[in-house]
Amino acid sequence: MIKTLDKLWKEGMETLEIYYPEEMCEGEDAWSVDVYQDEINDRCKLNWTWTVINKKQLGMEGEKEEDLPEWNIVVDEPFSDSIVCGAVKKWLRSRGFQFQVKMIPLDQAKGSGIVKKLRQREESEEMTG
Repeated sequence: MIKTLDKLWKEGMETLEIYYPEEMCEGEDAWSVDVYQDEINDRCKLNWTWTVINKKQLGMEGEKEEDLPEWNIVVDEPFSDSIVCGAVKKWLRSRGFQFQVKMIPLDQAKGSGIVKKLRQREESEEMTG
């Protein structure tokens, strides 16, 4: 993923558009979302790019922050799109990347990973009726 981020920056991409498929409510205090970035997912063959999870949810799942993969980002705030964007931006900055991060609605996303697979399945089911 790091090599792909390097390539995207060199190709002139300055803003990463991200989204998540989960239905979330602003202010939820125990939450987790799988965050998608279509270019990264397509190039790296990922189902999603990052998971942002808050500490309360992490505790409920019995996980420890230090045991999580590096693409998991732990926050200590209630849910909001701005918290998710900020968490991804902080993750990028900690690895030397200067991308801006913009949340887009799921219906405006091209779709990648699991989202793309679900859309394709829905389309084929509609065709076969």
